[in-house]
Amino acid sequence: MEKILKILIVEDYPSDAELIRQEIKRNEIPFNHMVVESKEDYINSLKNYVPDVILSDYVLPDFDGLTALSIKEEIAPSVPFILVTGTLNEETAVEIMKAGADDYIIKGHIGRLGTAINTALEKKEILLQKKEAEQRLSILSRAVEQNPASIVLTDIDGNIEYVNPKFTELTGYSEKEILGENPRFLKSKNTSPEAYKELWQTITSGKEWQGEFQNRKKNGDVYFESALISPIADESGKITHFLAVKEDITERKIAEEVLRNYGFHLEETVKKRTTELELAKDRAESADRLKTAFLLNMSHELRTPLNSIIGFSGILLQEFPGPLNNEQKKQLGMIQSSGRHLLSLINDILDLSKIEAGQISANYEYFYLEKLLEEVVELEEPTAFNKGIAIHYIKDDPIEIFCDRKRVLQVMLNLLNNAIKFTEKGTVTIRCYREFEIAKVDVADTGIGIKKENISKLFKPFIQLENDLTRNYEGSGLGLSISKKLMDLLHGDITVKSNYGSGTIFTVSIPVTIENENSN
Repeated sequence: MEKILKILIVEDYPSDAELIRQEIKRNEIPFNHMVVESKEDYINSLKNYVPDVILSDYVLPDFDGLTALSIKEEIAPSVPFILVTGTLNEETAVEIMKAGADDYIIKGHIGRLGTAINTALEKKEILLQKKEAEQRLSILSRAVEQNPASIVLTDIDGNIEYVNPKFTELTGYSEKEILGENPRFLKSKNTSPEAYKELWQTITSGKEWQGEFQNRKKNGDVYFESALISPIADESGKITHFLAVKEDITERKIAEEVLRNYGFHLEETVKKRTTELELAKDRAESADRLKTAFLLNMSHELRTPLNSIIGFSGILLQEFPGPLNNEQKKQLGMIQSSGRHLLSLINDILDLSKIEAGQISANYEYFYLEKLLEEVVELEEPTAFNKGIAIHYIKDDPIEIFCDRKRVLQVMLNLLNNAIKFTEKGTVTIRCYREFEIAKVDVADTGIGIKKENISKLFKPFIQLENDLTRNYEGSGLGLSISKKLMDLLHGDITVKSNYGSGTIFTVSIPVTIENENSN
């Protein structure tokens, strides 16, 4: 579809404007137009109407054609400007053409207007194409000049006509030293004559050549290049130049040589390392399975005699078969207490082993969390009472959850027992509440607290925090680790906040309704 020209007519006489319009129409030029006569309207139309051609009278009410041209050059310099006037002396005509007008037409010879418009538009197109070509040439020139590869342009005989800065930087030769020379001055003795012969035969036949050179710099140093050399032909297909694009590969070649000299083969090394890692992984997994099986077996074998020891020591404490003195009672009490402690440790090891072996599954059921916590408080109150510690239980509305009641009870007993154990005076507070679909329990104490740097160690197996406040407290260091793993199994979580020396808050989060894939 032919473009419709937007023509701006700057004219104060309507009859003259109509004359111009009719002449354009007569030349069958598709167009629409706008007519302005004041300087203000002219400036606005340049900015808003954005014309393709300007046809301006010379004498106007508040400015003239030369001023109109000057304004155009500032706002829309690429738009053709043709002066259409009644009379114009030769001196003024020369002045306005020098100022940049594309043409001028006397209204008495208006018949030349169509040709003038077409000529001005063709001139504009040529200028635009020239500008675009100059821009592309500038970009190409910068791309060559700034290219990280060495670029060499030679004539048909191989004599250098151009090199880019990378070439001079790499070789040490200045542009002045090498222009007109043949690149053979770079040769080292380690590239065979046959290679150069093959190169020359390839490029002179019109094909590209790709290969490697070992060349020599101005200072005598040898370097390696990977080169792509292409013939350049003119419009008729005749080869006029050769273009070489070369990359310095010296470091790569040195590395390859080192690998060859020392017998290192990268692919074989990777395969070997992969095999070693796989074997190490298999050994680690095998050792882990063996450890788990051993712990499970030993835990079971140890619990049986321990239960007997605890049971018989209990019978003896009941003064059977005869009365006991105070020292005997004390010694039997120590046997029973140590036995219970050891049994608790073995039970913890057994639980941890089962969890790590994936032998524990969740048995889900509906129950009220606050009722379970009442049971936990009731079981731990005697221990707290003996230490002079008060347990405060705060609960919101009843919270029914679908979870493994036995495992939640185990976790809460462990947390409350720890809170009492590490609190010398003050209180332990349990708070039960709900946040959206999460049931939460806070266990807060006024005990020794935890140093900030030790919080990340809390849930690791067999970890007992080493400081003056905790050394005298018994424990295997497994309770929190087991509790954390159980909460992971139940899709819950345990978090900790603590101020060293003033207390700790453990928060247990349990989904209210999410079921585990192992639920009944």
